Amino acid sequence: MRASLTVAVFLAITASLVAQPLQEPQARYGMKARLKQYPQETPKETLKSALAAINSQDFSYLVAHLLDPKFVDEAVRERTQELLPTAERDLVRLREYQRANRDRIDPADRLPFEPQEFRQRVDQKAQELGFQQLVQHVARQLGDDLQTVRAFRRILYDGTFAVTDTSATATHPDFKNRAIFFTKVGNRWFIENRQVEAKKEP
Repeated sequence: MRASLTVAVFLAITASLVAQPLQEPQARYGMKARLKQYPQETPKETLKSALAAINSQDFSYLVAHLLDPKFVDEAVRERTQELLPTAERDLVRLREYQRANRDRIDPADRLPFEPQEFRQRVDQKAQELGFQQLVQHVARQLGDDLQTVRAFRRILYDGTFAVTDTSATATHPDFKNRAIFFTKVGNRWFIENRQVEAKKEP
């Protein structure tokens, strides 16, 4: 009787675990995570996913989900503060246009006149512009530095990955002053924004 009860409890727990799907990561900057297309369970998978995103010109996804989120959020925050006046000016102009063309604009699409709600829209717009600016910066950097992309490919296929619980480093003997650093957040690995400092000649 006791054995039957134990089996029944085990089966109930197993069924409960199977019924609960793995929680999807939160969307970042309006982009959902695509973990099947760009897996991140290991540092090597993350590097491979990053190179695939670069090859596909999918720089928005690269920045939103494959680079260190702490670095990305800080970089976007700095740009957002700088772009607040631009976002406010653009939305004020749009709101005045909507006001002058009420019959052409659906009420649900009109910008609010209530100050706090309008400020939230300005903040949101500035963040969108800040993220776009960062994506363009990363795309230009990688577009102008093909040697780095080639080095990353060599490191991916022929390099050495040293992995701990929360960090990792990928190196290649042909690139003594270059390494790729990773950080683990939750159950996903991300590429950090730092490089090996070149050793000074004595």
